[in-house]
Order: sequence, then C-alpha cells, then structure tokens
Amino acid sequence: MQADAVAGAVGYWRSTNNREIDFVVPASVRGRGGRLPLEVKGDSASAISFARRAIERSFGEGIVVSRTVFDGNGPLPIIPVYLPLAALQDLPQRSVPLG
Repeated sequence: MQADAVAGAVGYWRSTNNREIDFVVPASVRGRGGRLPLEVKGDSASAISFARRAIERSFGEGIVVSRTVFDGNGPLPIIPVYLPLAALQDLPQRSVPLG
C-alpha cells in the first residue's frame, strides 16, 4: 500500500503485514514507479541491518538514514540525517495558505 495523496508528493509505504517504510520520495531512478524509499533509524547496527534487508526485499533500492553513521558500501547506502536535511535548502519554496 502506498500513501501518496498528491502525485509527486512524499509519502510512506505499508505492506499488507504492517511493515512500513518511513518515507517514499519521488525520484528519477529506475525501480518501483520512480520512487525512492528512505527508512530512518538511529545508529544501532542491528536496526540498520534490518532496515537494509527490508528495503532491499520490498523495493530493491533505497537509502537508510541514520543519526550519524555513513556507509556508502554494501547493498544500500546509509547516510547521516544532516545530508538529506541540507538538501532541502536547495528545493524551491512554495507558499501554502493556511486556514
């Protein structure tokens, strides 16, 4: 199941057995409909390993976001949270009226 209320929006993914991926973002990559999964974990090696396997099994590609760990080797990269947050500064800003 994919929660994506607006085409091109950031969503999340939940399987039929309630496994979930924190964020699924639009991306210009091959794979499951041009979407890239990001799973957020702390720095626990076991949690990161589990997240890598879950993403690989469900999507084949993706990124694990940790608190401080950086590992570009292995089946899926692990990046510290400050990298995707820094990338948000480069996105165009849109005003959304409230109320």
